Amino acid sequence: MDIHNILQKPVLTEKSTLLKSRGFYTFIVAPGANKIQIKQAVQRIYNVKVNSVKILNKKPREKSMQFGRIKGMSPARKKALVKLSGKETIAELEV
Repeated sequence: MDIHNILQKPVLTEKSTLLKSRGFYTFIVAPGANKIQIKQAVQRIYNVKVNSVKILNKKPREKSMQFGRIKGMSPARKKALVKLSGKETIAELEV
């Protein structure tokens, strides 16, 4: 798996922004990526040292819209919480 295909996009939510102050960065990653591949991708792309990687698998759930008339499924996603070592930051992702 190519390094640039492992990290799909960063997550920019209120919770992920609060986690940045503690050294955690959140990314949507490829479904087949493991912790070692994610760690190597973050280190090579952003030139930082990664302490740990935590993975969260979000399963698809049934979703209804327009007062319950239209049914669908929310997408399955794989998220990675990446903890950087020391006081390192990723400047491109700071808001």
